Amino acid sequence: MLYGVLAELAAIYRLYLVDLMGMGQSSRPACNVASTEAAEAFFTAPLEELCQLLELDSFVLMGHSFGGYVAGAYALAYPHRVRQVLFLSPIGVTLKPVEFSSLQDCSWTAKLYWRTLAYMWRKKLTPNSLLQMTGPLSGLLLSLYTKQRLAGLDSLERKAVQLYLEQVCLLPSSGDLALVHLLEPGTYACKPLAGRLCSLSVPMAFIYGENDWVSPLGGLQVRASTSTPVAVHIVPESGHLLYMDNPAGLLSAIHLVLTHPALSTSLSPSQVWPGK
Repeated sequence: MLYGVLAELAAIYRLYLVDLMGMGQSSRPACNVASTEAAEAFFTAPLEELCQLLELDSFVLMGHSFGGYVAGAYALAYPHRVRQVLFLSPIGVTLKPVEFSSLQDCSWTAKLYWRTLAYMWRKKLTPNSLLQMTGPLSGLLLSLYTKQRLAGLDSLERKAVQLYLEQVCLLPSSGDLALVHLLEPGTYACKPLAGRLCSLSVPMAFIYGENDWVSPLGGLQVRASTSTPVAVHIVPESGHLLYMDNPAGLLSAIHLVLTHPALSTSLSPSQVWPGK
């Protein structure tokens, strides 16, 4: 999905692009984990095995969204490998407010939605498994999804993304079954990275979209908890899909944090929106 920035990055850096175990086009082994630690290891242990096979002793690690969460978990598990970590709109970082409640001051329809979501989450009814239940309607649903979420792409690109998503989402459930042990309904993490990344001694950078649903608050919380360089950057005119919404802006932010790890965007209070 990073195809919009790959050519420019590959002209400067050596890249290794990896689909997480049980996701994308990686293998789909059975996932019977029962704890946060086991769920993280389901993703991080195969990455470490790959690094050993490729003889990668030290590298910059980058991940987007859930991949950002896994990047943080990998860096915590194997800190000797990682030279710098780049988090692109990472979920699972922000500390959940003590007073947070998905049902607080909600209408009855919102309460019904949250209770249904929580029930489905506990039963491990993931988006993949629900899509698989729709049978021949899956193509139509993904077409509607890509038209709404990827409106900025031309029709050919959008069709290619739709076909890719249909191919991978209809594969047997695997890594997606581990998510219930990592994330709570509403995407706060069971064990947020902001409370753990302070143990890392390598530079970290958090890059978010200006209109991202993921808040830069998580990156700021990490920066406040450690003395190691932590940069926080906002990509203008971009939502959560940085590499599609503003690939040039994302490239600029990546180059900046790789060359100046401690240099951050100056955020105004209005830019630090509440959220995950």
